[in-house]
Amino acid sequence: MGDLRRALGEDAPNNAEHLNRRLRNLRPDGWEVPTNKDDRTLPVGTYRLDVKGWHPALGPRPKRDAVSARQRRRVFDRDGWRCVVCGVGSGESYPGEPGSRAVLTVGHRIPRELGGSTELDNLQTQCKRCNEPVRHELGLPETLTELLPEIRSFRKQELNTLLSWMQARQRIRNRVDMVYDRIRRLSASEYDELAKTLHDMLYGPGNA
Repeated sequence: MGDLRRALGEDAPNNAEHLNRRLRNLRPDGWEVPTNKDDRTLPVGTYRLDVKGWHPALGPRPKRDAVSARQRRRVFDRDGWRCVVCGVGSGESYPGEPGSRAVLTVGHRIPRELGGSTELDNLQTQCKRCNEPVRHELGLPETLTELLPEIRSFRKQELNTLLSWMQARQRIRNRVDMVYDRIRRLSASEYDELAKTLHDMLYGPGNA
């Protein structure tokens, strides 16, 4: 952990809130230090050093190939504000975990460590949970040539289903699912107003 201490600086804080902020500031330099919020198997207050990034002892800081805010918005809009890996939407809870909340980020299909660029075709929406293993465990994504043999073995019904998903750029969901995606983009006050309206539509005004 000596390299991490040097990256944080000799005045590395002991206060948990300040330490978390300093650790977040290291992420653009390639450091990966997940906490309980990223990996539920970790005890609260525990940090795990997965990937060492740049620190002053390594020399000049390399140029950052960062994703711009405009690119992030274009990627999120293109992917429907859902993780392309697991399908969770921004702010939604994970299945079986009512208290959890998904946070979306922009990931690289081909990791930067393996030469991936920040061109839109190499960027995709991922939740934070899926982003880490995608970058560090899966390596290079499959090519069309590698996928086709298995796809050619599909039955016609399976091919039709797959084509419909691809044309929609996501697994097809019903009308309620799609409307809820739009509801999630409402302001907090509009969200609450709609919830009350739906309750009144179902049970009548004034009924608890």
